Amino acid sequence: MARCRGLVCTAGFESVCEAMYLGKPALMVPVEGHFEQFCNAIDAEQCGAGVHADHFDFDALLSHSRTTGGSSRFRTWADCAPDLFVNEIERAVTSSASPSLPVS
Repeated sequence: MARCRGLVCTAGFESVCEAMYLGKPALMVPVEGHFEQFCNAIDAEQCGAGVHADHFDFDALLSHSRTTGGSSRFRTWADCAPDLFVNEIERAVTSSASPSLPVS
């Protein structure tokens, strides 16, 4: 995907996220009757990842890719994820540690 100019796909989460990370515009056509993919497509479009449609319309992708550039915000956020996860795990462990009970 790193060499492509854009992505045409159903609106599965992983493919769209990878395209966003690489700054590639996406044309997302949710599988009919698949509510999660419909939500993914709407959300990704609102984030500027691409456009959604009810059919494969390559002109829509080309128009979108000419008018928008790739955003680095998603990549920056994703690159922070390992530290965020570690911090949350450490916080959870620290806050759930029970005090030691006296031994009788």
